[in-house]
Amino acid sequence: MKRRHITEEQLLAEITANAGPHAGRVAARLLDFAESVDAYKVGRYKSISVRYRRLDRSEGQWLTLFVITTVGTFYCNWLYRWHEQGFPKSVEKQYELDLKHALNRAVIYGPVEPRDAVPLKEAPERMDCCEQGGEEYRQ
Repeated sequence: MKRRHITEEQLLAEITANAGPHAGRVAARLLDFAESVDAYKVGRYKSISVRYRRLDRSEGQWLTLFVITTVGTFYCNWLYRWHEQGFPKSVEKQYELDLKHALNRAVIYGPVEPRDAVPLKEAPERMDCCEQGGEEYRQ
């Protein structure tokens, strides 16, 4: 049996049902931010990952900015690989600091640590990194 690839609409509906309308609005803003920085949204079974597409790379080698799950959590676990793809380490660190500031907590967690992922229901609805359009993250 093939697993589903969740759509944005399905993700937002499940987040709203599982974590409440505030979490759904925060998720929608994060997905809008992804579009503003020309990132790709890749649906999986219970999440959407937001990635930068490297033109010369397969999908498995795209750079993951963050992941939003159907239970209304946010995480990022791959920043420390960005320099391997040609980004300066300073970009990794600045992005991590910006996310930490916007969400008021550490954000570098992955699916192996889901209990530590950021609950979107606790995130501010307006985040500076999303309001500015993310120009500093474009290449």
